[in-house]
Amino acid sequence: MLTYACIDLKEYIHPQVNAENSIILRYCKSFQPGIDLGLLESTSIREGCRILGPINYNGANIFVLDMSSLMADGNFKSSVACISIARSIEQGARELVVCSSGNTGIAAARYSKHKRLKAHIFIPKMSSYKFDFSVIDEKLHDIKIIDKPEWEVHAYAQAFARENRFPLVPSIEHQLESNSCRTMFVLEYMKENDVAFDWTSQAISGGHGPVGFYKKLYSLINDGLQTSKVPGFIGVQQAGICPMYNAWISSRDYLTSDDINLYPRNVIEPTLYSTRPESNYRYLYKVLKENGGTFYCIDLPEYNRLEDEMLKIIRNCGLKLKSKKINNEQVITEKAGILSGMGILKAIKDGVIQPGENVLLTFTGTTGV
Repeated sequence: MLTYACIDLKEYIHPQVNAENSIILRYCKSFQPGIDLGLLESTSIREGCRILGPINYNGANIFVLDMSSLMADGNFKSSVACISIARSIEQGARELVVCSSGNTGIAAARYSKHKRLKAHIFIPKMSSYKFDFSVIDEKLHDIKIIDKPEWEVHAYAQAFARENRFPLVPSIEHQLESNSCRTMFVLEYMKENDVAFDWTSQAISGGHGPVGFYKKLYSLINDGLQTSKVPGFIGVQQAGICPMYNAWISSRDYLTSDDINLYPRNVIEPTLYSTRPESNYRYLYKVLKENGGTFYCIDLPEYNRLEDEMLKIIRNCGLKLKSKKINNEQVITEKAGILSGMGILKAIKDGVIQPGENVLLTFTGTTGV
């Protein structure tokens, strides 16, 4: 099992803020460059986080990093939006552009409304069913639903932002900065609960979440954090949109055009869709080679076969998934957390994760308490 000798985290922590209320505010002292605390406090709504479990599965211990239930929008994009809006205001922006396949747009709408910023939100039609239009303020929000694939909608948003000189958010820097807070939270949890994690797992599209986590962890190691081993990573993608998986099984640290499907069909989770994750894949490839781990790809038949087993684990952790009625059928709003867990089940069955080891399932949305 991993062992950690933690550096003193107090210098990075806002002691008056609980992590269940906001990991952004609690760990804001760790941001580089720094940010005005008053601005961040006035932007924050709720960006809470918690760890649930463990649940024993074939001898391994599954913990759930719940970055959903305690967030303002029921998913981890609330933390990203908090940083994006605050950093944009810091740079003098009064209008911004968002390209979203669901969660990002909802969070950006809520946080921009909270700070009275105008937002132009581009949404692919294929995932518009996920959007919560109740957060929209007609005076502040310009919604553009476009019946094109995600990469084309993103190109439209980029062109609109460039033409009008508005920031396109969230930037890569915003995403990495917000996701660095999960590193701080996990380290504080381990110290308080005398537990260490051998593995982390997440279903990914662009990969900003795990990259932000590992970059912050390596930064803290450089600052004096001592560890016997950095946790390995189990990355999960879905069939049809799995460029990282395709490159990984070909033993390459780079993507080619053959890895990328610009026009996927019958996908499990339409929001897990990024056709340009090259730089993040190179970084995650290095993480996996240095610390262990793998990528898994889940297709629809396998998803259907494992769904009940995974939902039982989720319920046993005290989570429930939100759903919405679509075409007279009750549909789970987001399946990213389920896919992340399925990767863990496969890694345990394959012997990648051993009995007695602790694995952290990253649950990014959308759940209820």
